[in-house]
Amino acid sequence: MIRQNRHHDQKLSWQVFKPDDYVYVYFPLRKVRRSTQEDRVVAFHGHKNVLSNFFPAELKVNGETHGSAEHAFQLTKALRNGDINAAERIRAATTALDAKRIGDTVKSSSTWDTEKVDIMSNIIEAKFSQVEPFREKIKKCGSKHVIVEATYDDFWGSGLNEEATLKTKPKAWPGSNTLGKVITAVAKKHCKKSRPNRSFSVPRQPARKASKNTQQEITAFVSQLMDGPAKRSYDDLRTDDDSPHSDSE
Repeated sequence: MIRQNRHHDQKLSWQVFKPDDYVYVYFPLRKVRRSTQEDRVVAFHGHKNVLSNFFPAELKVNGETHGSAEHAFQLTKALRNGDINAAERIRAATTALDAKRIGDTVKSSSTWDTEKVDIMSNIIEAKFSQVEPFREKIKKCGSKHVIVEATYDDFWGSGLNEEATLKTKPKAWPGSNTLGKVITAVAKKHCKKSRPNRSFSVPRQPARKASKNTQQEITAFVSQLMDGPAKRSYDDLRTDDDSPHSDSE
């Protein structure tokens, strides 16, 4: 087999390829990057991150306007445990960190310990509906992402700082990450509602029965085919030589 061999720096030449010749073709392979622990985990902490309760955002909860989700939580804690003095100080706190420090001085009851997660869920629900940056952020987090508060808090956070949180598997975190789980639950609840339903079904239509007229038309058509030009008989197709009354007899 003869094939044309073209080279940019040489004249046109011809080369004969034998059947035993091998032609090697190299295709560049696309390098596929595997997802890592850092890709799947969305860690947050501090007042600059919108996922954090410390993020400054006007929030209305239980009829009061708060400077952040942390303000709302700590004020509810003080009021539920009957510490009016701490409640007033939390209302006057200028930052979420100040509100938390005051709330940490409140002596909590066993009742508070059982209801604080539900209270946090209500606050996060309010933040989702009232704070647009927060709402848009958690909508971008897919179902494969793990949202985690990277703080040393063993109950609300991962129990580790951000760097250690990202390098450690979620099952190995010393903290429960309760806040991250609450945010994830709220995100799944609302994103499921907003996701359009693309499934649809076409109703099955019953098979149409042939009408009387249709059957009659088919019968008439078949009859016309049968009653067409008659075929020539076998005798008509014979030649004189083939005739049983030929001269040879």
